[in-house]
Amino acid sequence: MYRMSKIFLKALCAGLCGAEEWQDVEDVGKLKIDLKSPLPYKNGIPRDDTFPRFFRSL
Repeated sequence: MYRMSKIFLKALCAGLCGAEEWQDVEDVGKLKIDLKSPLPYKNGIPRDDTFPRFFRSL
């Protein structure tokens, strides 16, 4: 559940910033954006193919 919430939050942030493709979402994930609480990804930033797979599963 924790990983799913981080993917959703990153996709939401990317969408609000104008991301138009999944590659854009991955690029936003690679930025070191300091939010109030850090979002450390145990296995690194999800790749661009992870985002559509995640949202299809919802």
